[in-house]
Amino acid sequence: MPRCFVALGDQEYIADVNENGRGVSVAGTAASLHVTRIGHSQYSVLVNGRSVTVVFAGGPTDLDILVNGKRCHLKVMSEREKLLMAFSKNEAAGSKQLEIHAPMPALVVKVEVAVGDEVKLGQGLVVLEAMKMENEIKCHRGGKIREIHIKQGQAVEKGDLLMILE
Repeated sequence: MPRCFVALGDQEYIADVNENGRGVSVAGTAASLHVTRIGHSQYSVLVNGRSVTVVFAGGPTDLDILVNGKRCHLKVMSEREKLLMAFSKNEAAGSKQLEIHAPMPALVVKVEVAVGDEVKLGQGLVVLEAMKMENEIKCHRGGKIREIHIKQGQAVEKGDLLMILE
């Protein structure tokens, strides 16, 4: 059963979707779903037999939606995306220093920056390989690379310090 994390406004929920996509469990409460497309970005959603009209804009994981005329912002993340985001953000908000840590045990495939480089929001910093999948760690704010603690071909463990930005 795939698990995802859904942020709706200030609230975050864990959602498990069953294999056929017809059922979902949100925060431990099961619901049956039936979705019918009724327009370009408009859908009729039956949740436990109750009809809701939903209009999507954006996507596929960062959406503005209208539910029965009420506007909401919805962000959907897989467990992997949530883990990567948590480890690449600095724990101390407002800190001038940003530490980038390994989100999982992995092999460093490529270091995309060098000490002294200026980096931008969303820029790739390092590519890690775990379970035969490559994961690019991206910068969550601009800054300057102050220290790099890894090199290509190096094995890292979950939580290892990869680099520091200022």
